[in-house]
Amino acid sequence: MSFLKKSTSIVAKNKAVWDPDSLKYIAAFCTMVPGSILYSINYLRLGHPKKLERILATFGVTIILIIIAFVTPNNAFFYCLFLVVNVVISIYFAYDQRDYFEEKMNNKAKKASIILPAILSIIFLILPILLFLYFKFLS
Repeated sequence: MSFLKKSTSIVAKNKAVWDPDSLKYIAAFCTMVPGSILYSINYLRLGHPKKLERILATFGVTIILIIIAFVTPNNAFFYCLFLVVNVVISIYFAYDQRDYFEEKMNNKAKKASIILPAILSIIFLILPILLFLYFKFLS
C-alpha cells in the first residue's frame, strides 16, 4: 500500500471535516495558498484523494500569480483580476466539496471547527505583507 493511500485512509477515517462554505471565505479572504491547503486536507478527510491534483495545481498557479503581482509595477487591472480569480476558485472548490460534505454529515460524521485554520490563514496572510513592507521601507 502506498504512503498516500495509507495516510489518506487514516485521515479519512479519524478526522472531522470542515464545512466547505467556511473554507470558501478563508480562501477568498486569505488567497488560495492557505485555501488550497485547507481544501486538500478536507478532500483527504472526505475520502476523495484523487481530487488533490486539481487543488495542488491551483496552489502552484496562485503562487505564480502572487509573484507576478509583486513584480508587476502598480497594475490595478492585474490586482483586480487576481482578486476575481481567487474568489471564483474559492467558490468552485466549495461547490465541488458540498456534496461530499453533506454525504459525510448524513453518515453521522463530526463537523470540525474552522477557528484554528482561520487564525493560521490570517497569520499566513499577514506575515508576507509585513516582510514585504519591512524590506521595502525599512531596509
